[in-house]
Amino acid sequence: MKKALNEPVLIPTSEREIIPYDKHKTLELIPRLNRDIDPKHIRKLMDSVKTMGVVRDVIVVRTTFFGGKWKSVIIDGQNLFCALVQLEMDIPIRYVQVTTIEDLITKMALLNSSSKAWTFKNYVHAFSSINPNYKALELYKQAFLHLEYPIILAAASGSNTSGRYANVKKGKFELGSLQETERKLKHLNDFFHIIGRGGHIGAKKYFTNEYLTFLAKEGDEYSHTKFKTFLASNLDKIVYSNLPPAGKLVKFFSKYK
Repeated sequence: MKKALNEPVLIPTSEREIIPYDKHKTLELIPRLNRDIDPKHIRKLMDSVKTMGVVRDVIVVRTTFFGGKWKSVIIDGQNLFCALVQLEMDIPIRYVQVTTIEDLITKMALLNSSSKAWTFKNYVHAFSSINPNYKALELYKQAFLHLEYPIILAAASGSNTSGRYANVKKGKFELGSLQETERKLKHLNDFFHIIGRGGHIGAKKYFTNEYLTFLAKEGDEYSHTKFKTFLASNLDKIVYSNLPPAGKLVKFFSKYK
């Protein structure tokens, strides 16, 4: 039977358990796994708990995924956990069962989405704690601050572009050649520096796909220096508000010689 449009996804949990304050160190927060701790949110939660008590539980998994030893890892409610620890209060928890690291992060994303949906960046951040391909994506984002994640992903995916966004969320992203990825990112950084970075992301994704397609066709014959000169001289043809059909810019770029 089909779900209603806004029907919530229900994740089975154990019965509520209470962890005494003096045992709170048996619960662990794994660095980089979840969203960053927010001190402002923690202070608000402390005020809320003082007024209303604890109205929700911290969600925990028992797993050996991190370091090979059994750990009780918090996957939702990390700010509430920190608030209760600072108040020296007992911590209500529920356990969720997971089968794989991908299953863990998928459930963590669903649980955290109750307050604010996970972004592409959140998935990259979570998987980077255990997958070097995702760590590389984060490092590329730090190196190329002005390039959005969809552009970096397009350059880093190699020839396997089918379903790349879905693969990132499933933990199945695989990085292409490091040398080739860095070359593409440097070229794309120059490209957007010349045409301007103020356009909407849909147009930037279009320009990225057109440029990368053109770059692949040029192969070893491509001259980036000549292309930059050509691009700077033809900015009237690259307009964010008037995108031509797919493939048209590829043909236009080929005239740079």
